[in-house]
Amino acid sequence: MLDWVDDALARGWISKVRAHDYLGLNLSESRAGQPPVLPEEVAVRLRAYAYLDRRDLTVQWRVDEPIEDGERWRAPVFELNTNGERRDRGTIVLTRAREIIEHETSLVLDAS
Repeated sequence: MLDWVDDALARGWISKVRAHDYLGLNLSESRAGQPPVLPEEVAVRLRAYAYLDRRDLTVQWRVDEPIEDGERWRAPVFELNTNGERRDRGTIVLTRAREIIEHETSLVLDAS
């Protein structure tokens, strides 16, 4: 369970509050081996990668630096072709709590 919580927290799948809840700890308590608190941009990027992974999209897709946009985050998605040229694949839109906003997220599966 500890390994799963550490992995989920590091990937941005769960919050620090949820991790403490799963482990039965108060927020003021800490434990050995707890991952460091991630900068918000890193947590957003990891959450975007987790979203792509769950959708079984190509592993070559990458998430660029997320951009703060008011109460949202916008994470540009791209891939590099065999020549190293960038192909934009869309944008994943997230709330400040790192929840995916499906109706604002747009991904292009075939960028011909």
